[in-house]
Amino acid sequence: VALCRGPAQKSQGSQAPAADDDAARCIMGAAAPGGVALWPFGAERAGAEAVVLAVEGKPWDLLAGAIVPCDALPADLLGGDVNATWCLLLAGWDGTALPVAAVPLSAGPSSLPLAGNAIRPVFDAPLSAAGDLKGDPQVAAMQLEPRQGRLWAVLASGEVQAWQLLGEEPTSLGRWRLALGDKGDRPVAACEDSLSRSLVVVARASAASAGFGGLRILSTGPLPDGLGAMM
Repeated sequence: VALCRGPAQKSQGSQAPAADDDAARCIMGAAAPGGVALWPFGAERAGAEAVVLAVEGKPWDLLAGAIVPCDALPADLLGGDVNATWCLLLAGWDGTALPVAAVPLSAGPSSLPLAGNAIRPVFDAPLSAAGDLKGDPQVAAMQLEPRQGRLWAVLASGEVQAWQLLGEEPTSLGRWRLALGDKGDRPVAACEDSLSRSLVVVARASAASAGFGGLRILSTGPLPDGLGAMM
């Protein structure tokens, strides 16, 4: 997945790179055996510049992340003084929980973390039911929006839960049910669209003939009340 900085996003007292294309704003990442694999945008995953950072605790099955100013993170997430302006904010799904961690990017927002760094989760984003929603707690897809530090988790049951990770302390934003088109549809990806202020969820359709390559847009519409105004 692409782990990106928001367009023209800056840290206090710093300048974002002049070029604002994907190569300047993003690095690539994936959950991997032994940790999290990271490599430059546009490069090969197995290339010479790629690094694999060990994850403390259970291995991650899914990964979401964003490049954010270190000074926007909760104080305890970095565990002390950090000599870096930009940090890689990461969230994973380990089969039972959503651990959250941050790693400094000492050489700038488009650089990779140093190979000796480890990913040390500080807290879990809590999965909890809202109202009478009782769905499968298995996470099917994740996305971390870089401007607000909003983490989205799409559950296999068709529910969506969101958290605000930037600021003084993480905050749960709620949980909602998607309007699934078919019981056999399986959510596989989600993306917050800041231009239309909507959440787009993609599912693998129950019928292989539905949509391109068996994929179709499952739900796209305005963000729940209160979230669109935060963008």
